[in-house]
Amino acid sequence: AGADRPLSAKEKRWSTTMAPADARQEAIQGHLRDGEQVLKMGVLRKSKTGGMMAWLTRRERLLVLTDWPRVLYLDPGALELKGTIPLDSGEWACRQRRGGFVLEHQDGTGWTFEAPEQQAEQWALEIIERLPMRGE
Repeated sequence: AGADRPLSAKEKRWSTTMAPADARQEAIQGHLRDGEQVLKMGVLRKSKTGGMMAWLTRRERLLVLTDWPRVLYLDPGALELKGTIPLDSGEWACRQRRGGFVLEHQDGTGWTFEAPEQQAEQWALEIIERLPMRGE
């Protein structure tokens, strides 16, 4: 809805070459299962968690949170699917951090996501709400 308004100075730091809205919708629909709905979508910076060189893996990605629940991440320009994080397996945990959030797998691997301002908190809360409780 707010995608057609001019970008603020802070948002300009986050601007990326992004495919037009209709192309994004079409590409995302091609990756959804029958009946799956998009709950949240936006461009975030994604990098591997930990390690001295984690910043080298930082890439902007179009994140799509669905009601399945899972997170799809795509290249925001080419709209190529780069990966999927299934949130219903009980193997993932999400924790907020300043300017972003971390999705950690029980095997110790994980991803750090950065977003502008309060968007990071909104993303983390949406994901946490969809994670199954441990031990369910």
